[in-house]
Amino acid sequence: MMKLSIHVLRQHDLQQVRVPRANTEPFFLKAGFLALLLAILMVGPAVMAQESNVSGKVTDAKTGGIPGVTITVKGTTKGTNTDVEGNYQISVPGNATLTFSAIGYETKDVPVGNKSVVDVVLSEDIKALEEVVVVGYGTVRKKDATGAVSALGSKDFQKGIVTSPEQLMQGRVAGVQITQSSGEPGGGINVRIRGTSSVLGGNNPLFVIDGVPLSGDNTSSGGDNQGVGRQPAKNPLNFLNPDDIASMDILKDASATAIYGSRGANGVVLITTKRGKGKGSLDYGYSVGFSNITKKYDLLNAAEYKAAGGQDQGANTDWQDELFRTALTHQHNLSYGGGDASGNYRFSLGYLNQDGIVKTSNVKRYSVGFSGTKKFIGDKLTIGSNLNFANTLDTGVPISENIGFEGDLMGSILKANPTRAVYNADGTFNQLTTTEPNPVAFVNLSKDKSNTLRALGNINAELEIFKGLKFKTVLGFDKSLSTRKQAYSRDLVVSGIQNIGRVYIRDVEANNQLWENYFTYDKEFGNVTLNALLGYSYQSFENASKNVAGANFRTNNLDLMVNNLGIAGTVEIKDGTALKSVGSVVQNSSYTKDELQSYFGRVNLGFGNKYLFTGTLRVDGSSKFGGNNKYGYFPSGAFKWKLVEEAFIPKTVFTDLALRVGYGVTGNQAIPHNVYDRRDRYSDYVINQAGDGITGGGLNAVAFNNPNLKWESTAAFNFGIDFSILKGRLSGSVDLYDKSTKDLLFKVVAAQPAPNPFVYRNLDTDIQNRGIELALNAVVIDGKKFSWEVLFNASYNKNLVKNLIGTYDTGEINGQGLSGAFAQRLAEGQPLFAYFLREFGGFDENGNSLYPNGDFQQFLNGKSPLPKVNAGLTNNFKYGNFDLGIFFNGVFGNYIYSNTANAFFTQGSFANGRNVTKDVIGNGEGALNAPDVSTRFLQKGDFVRLQNLTLGYRIPMKANKVLNNARLFVTGQNLLTFTKYDGQDPEVSTNKSLNDIPSFGIDYTAYPRARTWTIGVNVTF
Repeated sequence: MMKLSIHVLRQHDLQQVRVPRANTEPFFLKAGFLALLLAILMVGPAVMAQESNVSGKVTDAKTGGIPGVTITVKGTTKGTNTDVEGNYQISVPGNATLTFSAIGYETKDVPVGNKSVVDVVLSEDIKALEEVVVVGYGTVRKKDATGAVSALGSKDFQKGIVTSPEQLMQGRVAGVQITQSSGEPGGGINVRIRGTSSVLGGNNPLFVIDGVPLSGDNTSSGGDNQGVGRQPAKNPLNFLNPDDIASMDILKDASATAIYGSRGANGVVLITTKRGKGKGSLDYGYSVGFSNITKKYDLLNAAEYKAAGGQDQGANTDWQDELFRTALTHQHNLSYGGGDASGNYRFSLGYLNQDGIVKTSNVKRYSVGFSGTKKFIGDKLTIGSNLNFANTLDTGVPISENIGFEGDLMGSILKANPTRAVYNADGTFNQLTTTEPNPVAFVNLSKDKSNTLRALGNINAELEIFKGLKFKTVLGFDKSLSTRKQAYSRDLVVSGIQNIGRVYIRDVEANNQLWENYFTYDKEFGNVTLNALLGYSYQSFENASKNVAGANFRTNNLDLMVNNLGIAGTVEIKDGTALKSVGSVVQNSSYTKDELQSYFGRVNLGFGNKYLFTGTLRVDGSSKFGGNNKYGYFPSGAFKWKLVEEAFIPKTVFTDLALRVGYGVTGNQAIPHNVYDRRDRYSDYVINQAGDGITGGGLNAVAFNNPNLKWESTAAFNFGIDFSILKGRLSGSVDLYDKSTKDLLFKVVAAQPAPNPFVYRNLDTDIQNRGIELALNAVVIDGKKFSWEVLFNASYNKNLVKNLIGTYDTGEINGQGLSGAFAQRLAEGQPLFAYFLREFGGFDENGNSLYPNGDFQQFLNGKSPLPKVNAGLTNNFKYGNFDLGIFFNGVFGNYIYSNTANAFFTQGSFANGRNVTKDVIGNGEGALNAPDVSTRFLQKGDFVRLQNLTLGYRIPMKANKVLNNARLFVTGQNLLTFTKYDGQDPEVSTNKSLNDIPSFGIDYTAYPRARTWTIGVNVTF
């Protein structure tokens, strides 16, 4: 019997403020207890009996030996698997029958009798070979899917160092664009399915893990610190170990996503974790990766800097070499699982330790997973559970999104004088002024640690009431606790920090609960097939946060500062003619709760396996909206005509041919919590030292009554063709779509004076996305010894804003002389986030910028940061036991604005004693030229990247009783990039929002991207 114990550790670092919480922990603990009880039921004691040894080989007529065949003793859980050549060995009791099963083959029962050698030939199972996709509350054969759905299995995923699930599908699916905002380990990722449709409501798709929809909220804190600037939160999906993922199904059109109603407008990604199968087997994988920066900035070295007339401080320092490093990544994954017709189980452990290429940056993840099912009452009742626990530890560096010309860590690296020494003669850091930070000191005199604990899972039970009718209930939970501690030493010469010292501690707690109940009914009436779904869902979302800031420390011990705020001092400021002592610790906290109640139904009808109809309706009620618009209705319909079943289609040409058409309405409610009603935040100012200082606190309104705010809705039309020719050697699909988003949720700044600083409204506008997608799969060579498969996808999307009254600016640009500057504007007739710039025409004889079309900002014929074309190309080769995968992806038609160059790479910056890139010297610019926002810093963002190359070798296993399978591999990531963009990397998007209006495609001192080589091994025992 196996015993499991879980110890939940909670840190109470700050006791000054109590955060109100709902009494939700009993639900979480009950769910965990039930899940552990179920896990115990999955794994029972083995029954020993008198046995004899049987061996043999499993083959098919085409490929010879079949690896990975599951062989079980019928009626028991005892079994084994074939090795890579199809051989097996097993001990069986007397009069046993062996069951041979493998994906893509018909299951076969063979009585053993008194034989000691049993060789078996399996036949292909044509029905089993048909791909099945997850479509929300069920599955369907891909050939029967009426909507636009793309399915990825583990063989399709990105290989190598992968921190979060989104990276697994980058470049693999037509119509899906994935952009890493920077190269930071655990950093944010933007996912766009069929374009960008929203502004305030967010544009990432809904992620559903094992049936539990995620809220999409951050599970860790960002930062906005004095002297450093605004820093983003970590990617909330980092908690899920990619090695635990079995498949990802991407729902793209409204007919597929409408089953998720108000959260389906931006697409849905359904993630299914791995399940156990066959005889219990132990899998272990280990890899080590080596990462280096792909491209350094082409800065002046010390000799070039002096030759150009730069200020010589007598040293020779390459600041990029001082801060960038070769980073190591270690990954360990261990799992044990098995199963048979009566149930399955799988346990997993994972460990990731990834160093960043910027010194001291790192992410560690410890993960635990369990999945299992068990059938009872004559297989009428199935109880299942899926659990994922993770503890993620992030070590950050002071790189931000909006610091000024003084520079954060990256800005300091780029502009630091190369003739300046790192250290003084006495070994202390060479720190000059607060406007010119020493990058090495910046890293060593600061600390940024985040600790996030997250648990997600569900317990479910399905009862077959009678043949065809089933009822399923699901209890799901998603709970996280996170603390981020940042400290800056008083010895750090940075504005707002020097001689002060600062600490910021931010706690975030989220608790989401799900209860779903639904019926499914399957019935055949002659040539008519019926599949029906009817259900109810309730999900609650609780979020609590607590922020504490301390200053004026009398110590430079960073650990002591973050763990003992009581040592924060006080500072005296002048108030008229008197001196007043002001508290050095500021605290605030907030708590929100939202609820979503839903009713949903779906009907699938098939006529003669030729004509397929799908109708869906979901009704969502959300507490985020006022009483006048609390409920939203989201219908969809789709039709598929399987032309290949018609007599007039030549079967010698087509093995599949079908037309699809669909239309539906989906919604978006991804807006701040409770925006329809007044919400207050409590602030408390504390003095930690006796004196005549003041303490204070109170409630501050952050929202207000807005009962007419309603759902943002997206109506979408889709037309698609699925085909397969050349006996299945070439297959693919083509989709045309038209999406229109209305009642745009928007935060409008109120003209002052006003009782409130802003108001949320539905803008009467239309965001349009139109495009085409192509996906191809070609089996070029299919031999016993050698095979070659090619996968290609491409998509085109055009984005346009229609019927918008007024204009709204975004894309904040930071730097010296750039206060109030921006680079993007939302306006009628333009794409979202269209660039709004002066048109640069060179320099005049005085070195000043020329603007031929006038010294004012203007639109640039629709130039946009949004790509028009995304593409991916994969070549998979197999030769004997070797396999080789080569993957390219590309992005075309977008532009990148380099705020980095605008802020740091000008003659004015050089004249002030700062370093610049080599192209600045002698370019004709004068030292007094204003660095205005213009097309001078706008570049095409097109690129083609050799994203992934993997070479593997499967070691032959002959009569090995310990190892069943072993594979060695080497993987290269981000190996080559072909682009005209002269920044660090063209895949970049720093958050440069203004007034909560997001931006896209702006590069500002982003954490650099890395090239990684990984070697590893996977073994099965």
